[in-house]
Amino acid sequence: MLRPFRRRQHAIEATLDLHGLTTSQAETRLHAFLCASLDRGRRSVRIIHGKGLRSGERGPVLRQMVHERLKRTSAVRAFLPARAEAGGSGATDVLLDTSGYSRNRR
Repeated sequence: MLRPFRRRQHAIEATLDLHGLTTSQAETRLHAFLCASLDRGRRSVRIIHGKGLRSGERGPVLRQMVHERLKRTSAVRAFLPARAEAGGSGATDVLLDTSGYSRNRR
């Protein structure tokens, strides 16, 4: 599944849009979204965080938070920027590993 994911030959099964949220709100929603996606057996999801063009000197704060959270989540097998027509660097496609996920672990 990793090779088709990297080649972007995968269907996105769910999308989360974090535009307009604070970092704290976005982190809470991201956690809930990942748990719900795993509970439903979804393997490929997209997170829209925006490009951070209005973040000024802070840079793309939501993208940074999303990527840090994904790195720390054991059920995340891989992630990469979405295709240009799907948001490019303003969205992240995520490959989830549902095989070892237990609904009781959160």
